[in-house]
Amino acid sequence: MRVQNPPMISEQLLHFIWKFRLYQTDKLALASGESLEVISPGTHNKHSGPDFQNARIKIGNTLWAGNVELHIRSSDWYRHKHETDAAYHTVILHVVAIHDMDVFDLNNQVIPVIELKSFIKESLLQRWEELSGSMFPIPCAALGRPDVITMQNWLDRLVTERLEEKSSRIRQLLSLTKNDWTEALYCFIFRSVGMQLNAVPFELLARSTPYRILLNYKQSQFQLEALLYGQSGLLHSEHEDEYLQALWNEYRFLARKHKLKPIEKHLWKFLRLRPMNFPTVRISQLANLISKHSISPENFREMGSLKEWVNWFDMECSPYWDEHYVMDHFSTKKKKHFGKSASQSLLMNAIVPFLFVYATHRGDEEIRDRVLEVLYQLPPEKNVILEVWNQFGIQPDTAAASQGLIQLKTNYCDSRRCLECAVGHRLLKEETRREPLSSNGKVPTF
Repeated sequence: MRVQNPPMISEQLLHFIWKFRLYQTDKLALASGESLEVISPGTHNKHSGPDFQNARIKIGNTLWAGNVELHIRSSDWYRHKHETDAAYHTVILHVVAIHDMDVFDLNNQVIPVIELKSFIKESLLQRWEELSGSMFPIPCAALGRPDVITMQNWLDRLVTERLEEKSSRIRQLLSLTKNDWTEALYCFIFRSVGMQLNAVPFELLARSTPYRILLNYKQSQFQLEALLYGQSGLLHSEHEDEYLQALWNEYRFLARKHKLKPIEKHLWKFLRLRPMNFPTVRISQLANLISKHSISPENFREMGSLKEWVNWFDMECSPYWDEHYVMDHFSTKKKKHFGKSASQSLLMNAIVPFLFVYATHRGDEEIRDRVLEVLYQLPPEKNVILEVWNQFGIQPDTAAASQGLIQLKTNYCDSRRCLECAVGHRLLKEETRREPLSSNGKVPTF
């Protein structure tokens, strides 16, 4: 059965249909009328050269092995200048949506061609038209709710993909610290405490104040604060407060001793931040962390329960900050702990990714499995991306699921990479339409 006036087929969709055999296999035939049997579509080639390699097909009674090239129109072969490229001399089949002209090989023989649109089910093309034209923030929402097993398996894969993506900045830090894993972890913790708005200045603060120097003053939170506030550029000589003046005097001595130079004060951002997230508060808490713990990837190997991992970040400010959020300005007295949710977030966004890279580098499956287990034990995050999923009736029940959903939305849904998504695959392949993805029905948990 031929499709009448089918929706526009993209080359990406054509690749998808050929790869997964989503065409009518009975009475498959070339444009010339000869019968065609696809024994193997070949291996998808994402580099230069023919689109599918090592395919096996049967034309009439003859078995062929070689490469397959796909185009929207046959004439694209010449538009892409394949006739002059030796890599295409082994093409045994030209798969096109529209056959508009014959294509010849070096021996002036017509390359067998199949106009695949003639064998594609109209229902699949209609689903693709809905998907590609969707205005929803989750493009496949109109096609239906994904089945639980497909969604869970895909999110599990996306968690690992997200961790691998985060590894790029960690590897950069390793390069900057000459492969010193402890120094790199120290810098990455600082960067993560800064969150998105102050990630860069916190990383610069750590890099300008080496951890090996801070270790000399581990027994004194006052000296640690003097070094960190001084290096932040927030401390100066004109403070009226006695405590800040004492910090400044101590910093001047320590800076000369260790030949330190502060970063620029203007790098820090305070606007649109909750006061508890002000850099001034976080720096004191980090000084407290350094005074209590030794920062090393190996320290986490000894930790057993999730509670131990979370409690490691039980940081608090020095007494001065009980009545301050910024320097020289009093505020209502309040003890400023880092907090359980902040600790969980830091564990999720700093320690887990870092240890994942560390375990991968060392080939340590025990640590790798442990950090992944932590993600499945932590509660899910709350942010604007997850609110979008909630609106469509999908709620994560673990940090692993929330990380997977964030990766799915930012790397697949937003870029319309539906044909590279397991959920998109499943919904396009299915013959029957599922219940629409909406918050009106039962809310699944992943």
